[in-house]
Amino acid sequence: MLTERDRAGLFSWVFTRDKADPVEFNRVVRRRKGHRGVKSMARYVTMAERGVVSVAELRVACLFDQYGITGWEANAKVTLPDQPWRRVDFLFAKEKLVVEADSWEFHSSRQSFDDDRWRDAQLQAAGYRVIRLTWHQVVNQPHATAELVRSVLTQ
Repeated sequence: MLTERDRAGLFSWVFTRDKADPVEFNRVVRRRKGHRGVKSMARYVTMAERGVVSVAELRVACLFDQYGITGWEANAKVTLPDQPWRRVDFLFAKEKLVVEADSWEFHSSRQSFDDDRWRDAQLQAAGYRVIRLTWHQVVNQPHATAELVRSVLTQ
């Protein structure tokens, strides 16, 4: 049986690599209702419906909803030089703003830290602004976090 962390990683991997789409995922989960392990997938049904692939991203999407921040796409593909595309957590395409949801659980290694900084640099070189929001900011400072995003969107 997969651990919760393994389920979360698998869910993220499947969706960020276009191996499944949210409609198909939700159909399969509904069809298997009552089977072993399906109840633990309820969180992932909600995430799939929102287009997010992590609990941190779900919290950011809910924050955007709560504060009326619109115009975003979750897990959007962005074309960068020397790459076919790259996924970002949230894209405000018109404003060329990327919002990344960071949680300590998945961003605590040296490698993930370096990878994130490299991706930020690539996005900035392609003309995007990048904001990284931590779990702590989204959960404990929601108003200030929403106001920060709003202020960058209006610049």
